[in-house]
Amino acid sequence: MGVVSTAAGAPVVESRKLRRDVGMVGLLFASVGSIIGSGWLFGALNASLVAGPASLISWVLGGAAVILLALIHAELGGMYPVAGGSARFPHYAFGSLIGFASGWFANIFGVTSQAIQATATAQARPANASDCMRPLAVMDRWLEAQTPPWDQGDTFDRYSLNGNNKGQLLPNPDSYTAPTKTDPGTGLTVGDNYGQLFTLKSGSSFSGGWFQPVDVPRNGSSDTGANLYRDNLASCNGSAVSIGDYLPTESGNMVGPTNQGIGALIALDPNAQWNSNTHTIDGGCVPTCASFSPRIIALPLFDPDEFQFDSSHNSWPNCPGGGSCVHVTNIIGFFVDHIDASNNVVGYLIRYPGVLTTKPGGVGGPSSFAQVITLVR
Repeated sequence: MGVVSTAAGAPVVESRKLRRDVGMVGLLFASVGSIIGSGWLFGALNASLVAGPASLISWVLGGAAVILLALIHAELGGMYPVAGGSARFPHYAFGSLIGFASGWFANIFGVTSQAIQATATAQARPANASDCMRPLAVMDRWLEAQTPPWDQGDTFDRYSLNGNNKGQLLPNPDSYTAPTKTDPGTGLTVGDNYGQLFTLKSGSSFSGGWFQPVDVPRNGSSDTGANLYRDNLASCNGSAVSIGDYLPTESGNMVGPTNQGIGALIALDPNAQWNSNTHTIDGGCVPTCASFSPRIIALPLFDPDEFQFDSSHNSWPNCPGGGSCVHVTNIIGFFVDHIDASNNVVGYLIRYPGVLTTKPGGVGGPSSFAQVITLVR
């Protein structure tokens, strides 16, 4: 209570009680306070990742639905001008029990404000490197000109490798475009090739899935020789290999060391099997032995155009040491299934946890088999 004076000097008692009404501005900010939070931000993010620009349609449909609900509440509010409408309307329609339950659950799930909110947000994003790269560099997919569409039975034919025209462009040549952060190019993609049965071929020159044994770096220098190649295949050496790097090739096809290294990998998780229906691995040693099966490995994809051009000219201007090398254009995950009778490594394309380096190379989401989890907030 308070006392004020009128012009005539007579004291008037002024009421200090709270007013039991709310105006337009108060209602507006109460509604905004109940809407703003982390959910609507991530709703927009996830919708745009799934549907792209078409996600705007969902906002239009959602807005239409909210307007419809608002009109219903406006009509009911006009017919029943009582406080606590969200709880009172069910009470009028269905009785006390439903009215009480509606009000109670609205109080639990419809809190309009929070004193404190703490969130930690992680996001999967394309990686541009792996610190567990195995020394099998696989030729990336190209645009097949002679017998489209591309499959593993095709061979990359762009430059003549023999005769007087060696190094010259062939008629109706195949072509390759490396993936970038904005364009998947012609390479393997998650949408087209995830879960695909894939054969890594050791002796089929320039055919789909052909691999080159390579030297992966260790402590700043390349590992060379059959024993180190086998060890790097059977286990991680911890040195990062990035998209854009050049990796020297090993001399020889390394069939024996490849079989030994792959055999050692399979022995680490012998009961793991690929489930073609769910594109997952069943019956493995996870989580006892590791967070994912040891038979899932990271492999570099290389540029077939640059490799064939340099091979046809017998010139390797970008290669460390001056010898032959491959140019890494992407990274894939690969579940090792078995070695066939022709000493080819058979398995399935899958994702793999990668890392981020300061090097500029990288690919966008459609081409990104290697991903890294980062804390964004």
